[in-house]
Amino acid sequence: MNRWDTDQATPDDCCRSPDHLARRPPPAHAGDGTAAINDVTGVALGRFDAVAYFEGKPTQGMPKFAATYQGLPYLFASAEHRDRFITDPAKYVPEFGGFCAIAAAYDDKATIDPKAYVVFGDRLYVTHNMNALTAFRKDLPGNIAQATANWAHVKKIPGPTH
Repeated sequence: MNRWDTDQATPDDCCRSPDHLARRPPPAHAGDGTAAINDVTGVALGRFDAVAYFEGKPTQGMPKFAATYQGLPYLFASAEHRDRFITDPAKYVPEFGGFCAIAAAYDDKATIDPKAYVVFGDRLYVTHNMNALTAFRKDLPGNIAQATANWAHVKKIPGPTH
């Protein structure tokens, strides 16, 4: 267990832990070795319905209500949610390729817990776990600005690192 999994965690514990960097997995994409979209599970958002986040109730999607965006399948809890997504996918896709938003703010790339999220400014941000979410929420505008500034570099990192 690293300190990021405790209530004493700081963003540095999540995003700069040497043991995580040493265990960096192979790239999620072939070709240039980068992963700009989180496809670790093979399905966006760990199989959660992207539209449901905006209703305040993250829900597992079902394969019978699937849509593909930027080459990655998204699952939805209903045909209505799938159709809303198809109409305007950019409205619903998570920021930073669906990787951990606080990790991106600290120039790193991490997987997510689909239940550790916040919708802010009509955008969806997901994080590594609830402790990461707490750290991210401490300064949403500042962390978003930093993650945005870092994203051009972070999306090229093979990974995620943890």
